[in-house]
Amino acid sequence: MVFNHRAIQNHFESKYWVPLTDRADEEKNVLLKRLGQKVMPSPATNKEGKEKEKEKDYSIKEVNEFLKGKKYLIVLDNLSSAEAWESLKAAFRDSTNGSRILITNFKC
Repeated sequence: MVFNHRAIQNHFESKYWVPLTDRADEEKNVLLKRLGQKVMPSPATNKEGKEKEKEKDYSIKEVNEFLKGKKYLIVLDNLSSAEAWESLKAAFRDSTNGSRILITNFKC
């Protein structure tokens, strides 16, 4: 309810809900791929409407550059461990502009 509240809609330029699995052993590149798929624009499509790239790999730098300068709210839903957070947090380096990250179901 909070994520879709009018005040939140008006306060943040961009909002992203990133569902993650509850597997603590999920690899960094899988977590980063899920983050990139939800945050960054979809890959280009060809004239048949099919994606040119089947699966895109994302880098921490690429996600960070995309978010730079934006006032965003990102919900990392079901983040499984401190290690998972450590592997993703560099993507959110520019957070002095009022951006926020909300982590749900965090298990230490």
